[in-house]
Amino acid sequence: KIEEYPASASKRAQGQGIVYDMFPRHVADKLMAGEAVPDDRAECATVFFSDIVGFTSLSATLESHQVSEMLDRLFGKMDAAAKNIGVHKIETIGDCYIAVSNLVSSQPLDHVSRMARFSLAAMQACRDTLIDPANPDKGHVVIRVGFDSGPVVGSVVGSTYKKSSPA
Repeated sequence: KIEEYPASASKRAQGQGIVYDMFPRHVADKLMAGEAVPDDRAECATVFFSDIVGFTSLSATLESHQVSEMLDRLFGKMDAAAKNIGVHKIETIGDCYIAVSNLVSSQPLDHVSRMARFSLAAMQACRDTLIDPANPDKGHVVIRVGFDSGPVVGSVVGSTYKKSSPA
């Protein structure tokens, strides 16, 4: 069970909001109730991966806060597209963005086309995201994208910092 520390009602609500932002509703409900979370399974789901082209060398030319701000601007646009299209963001790891369709929500007839639309929206988000707004000559973010479909199991893993992860 998620431990509660003495805090105001607004702080507790804020903490619960974070849990609901991090996990699908049915998973967050179980975690908040201290219950075991069963795996999510799909015979055929679509998983999306992207990363920024030249991220390591690009990062070397920016201050750390500029890298964070660039990622925040880009991933904020991708998050909005995911929500609009009905794709579930799994997580970001550095410059990598991972999402899934037809696992959290039942989308058996259109999960691949949803992911294709999301991929196009992610590439548009890059075209709309300057690397450094203070120096437009650095250009826009460029990403590589890929997605694949097949059987997927999504699990909550870990005991300290729980994550929802497709396998």
